[in-house]
Amino acid sequence: AVAKDAAGNTASTAGRSVTVSNNVVTTPTIEGPQKSAVDALKGWTVTGGDPASTFTINWGDGTARSQTKTFGEKVWHTYRSGGSYSLTAEVTRPGGAKVTAQSAVIVTPLKYLFCDIKRPVAKRQWNLSQSNYRQVIDAFKSELGCNGIRFGIDSKTLSGDTSKIAPDSTPESYTQLYRDAYAYARQKNLLIYANMLPEKDVLNFGGDETLWADTVVAYTNHFCPDFVGPFNEEGVPRSGLMRNVAVKVKADLASSPCKAKLVGPDNGTTDGAARIMNTQYRTDFLSTFTIVSAHNNGNYGQFPQFGVRVASKDDWLALDTAAGGHPVWASESGADWSVIDPATSKEYGVTAIVDSGVVSGLVLYMAPNMLEASGSTYTLATKGLEIAQGAKILSSRASRIASQPYWE
Repeated sequence: AVAKDAAGNTASTAGRSVTVSNNVVTTPTIEGPQKSAVDALKGWTVTGGDPASTFTINWGDGTARSQTKTFGEKVWHTYRSGGSYSLTAEVTRPGGAKVTAQSAVIVTPLKYLFCDIKRPVAKRQWNLSQSNYRQVIDAFKSELGCNGIRFGIDSKTLSGDTSKIAPDSTPESYTQLYRDAYAYARQKNLLIYANMLPEKDVLNFGGDETLWADTVVAYTNHFCPDFVGPFNEEGVPRSGLMRNVAVKVKADLASSPCKAKLVGPDNGTTDGAARIMNTQYRTDFLSTFTIVSAHNNGNYGQFPQFGVRVASKDDWLALDTAAGGHPVWASESGADWSVIDPATSKEYGVTAIVDSGVVSGLVLYMAPNMLEASGSTYTLATKGLEIAQGAKILSSRASRIASQPYWE
């Protein structure tokens, strides 16, 4: 080896041990979730450098102080509002050299929580009435923290059906109860999401795309909901028909004074919705749907106690990928479908929806079931432990939901 002194003279180092100070730091990385939910506790790890290093991480959300940790140790953080955040870790070697690593995370707030009264208004289940609809809607706000209501869009009722909400399918024929409940929801500053009743409640349009689209457009022009969904659990084989209906609805509403946002495809499963979005009609669906939606069913979680397959966090992440950057809604979910699989510790149901970090809207299916009456007052149900616990998860977020802007 050859070394030089301060004067530049060469000195022999034969047989000597020479220590060279090296402050080069291996380029570190930040590993952790790229998507998170508001109020969710998530962990990140800085990797790829000297274990003797320390690092200071800045979360990018204006928090008062950064955290200094030993290299390789997982650090935890909770974001309190939605947005895109840049994370920066400054790594310091014992010798003093510094280098930074960066990452990013998108935090999605649950901005919309809809209480569903689609069937109760139609008097199919949990009959809503002129004597109780105000108290029920009041409890949706005070007990469940909902900032919106879901109503049904009727077409032609089944032969012999006595639970008609629109006997001749025209907007003018909707029942007084329907109109009163709708008006009261507006009076309470609640958002309205309206979508088609399922086929077993109404006659299918027989493949008549024009009649289908015209029914949705007429309803929207008359009632002017904030969000409108033309479909309800339509299958992948009908993707072409759905495409034609969605395109016509979008075109016909372009000049309407009502600027309702279109929600779809509203398949019964997250997997089915993703497959519909990935058909040859993908471009048209992305240009017509403002919000991509699915009901809370999936491939993984089969729970006999609920009689349904409920979606996991992975299911919702897959739908988010298919949504092409559009907001994602869980457009029908029972709050009691919130369970942990003891075999895998995987989350399903409501907790998976929220913790996925990609769902910004949630519809509580048959929301009156989550309430119980004491005289003329409705409060959060104590009967049915799963329902009460599921509703409590959502109710605890009510103040933060209310503080978020309504529009995507």
